[in-house]
Amino acid sequence: MREMKTQGGSHCRFPVEARRHLAGWVCGRVGLLFSFDCPHLFIMSYLGFCRSPCPILALAVLASVSACAPTSERVVEKSPDPVRVDDGPSGAKAAPEHTFQTLDGEDVTFADFAGEVAVVNLWGTWCLPCRRELPELAALADAYADRGVRIIGVAIDSGGPEEIKAFLEEFGVDYPIWLTGMEAAIGKFGAVGFPFTLIVDREGWIRKEYLGPQTYESLSREIDALLN
Repeated sequence: MREMKTQGGSHCRFPVEARRHLAGWVCGRVGLLFSFDCPHLFIMSYLGFCRSPCPILALAVLASVSACAPTSERVVEKSPDPVRVDDGPSGAKAAPEHTFQTLDGEDVTFADFAGEVAVVNLWGTWCLPCRRELPELAALADAYADRGVRIIGVAIDSGGPEEIKAFLEEFGVDYPIWLTGMEAAIGKFGAVGFPFTLIVDREGWIRKEYLGPQTYESLSREIDALLN
């Protein structure tokens, strides 16, 4: 059964879909002040600069800035349009069909790793909680290298391949890194903040979803359960 787990205090809640674009203009201007500790504010900043409405309209949604404030609540909004099917595990959904690019410029999809358990970590170089999680994922990749488990990092709007490679050297990351944009992270994967981690079983079903940085121990328990 697919579950959503969160780490309280390490992420911020998204406002609802109808308010995202209007709130984006306001958050885009004030949110950068807090974005390094509040990844959702960074997303709002990103959306604000790219899709800002008229500044006059933004004044009408000043109150919605409070929706970007940090929260310790463990209630997480689900993907706005989850893909569910009847022949999979109860409560699971199929991993979305999406083509990523590797750091070497090659196209890749989840189908390329069919038959393996995959830990898919959506992250960004701009996200401080994501940075704290990278050593845990690197240790996980080493421990499960020969056990049919694939750790995959999906870098969201984090610059060019060479920039990302240089960044990852500091953290000892040598597992595969794929590239995609914010629109796909939100629209196809239902990310409500970062880091956002999925555990996909051998048949391509998303069995767990995690919001916030995870540890080696928490992820290894779920991996072992699928392997056994």
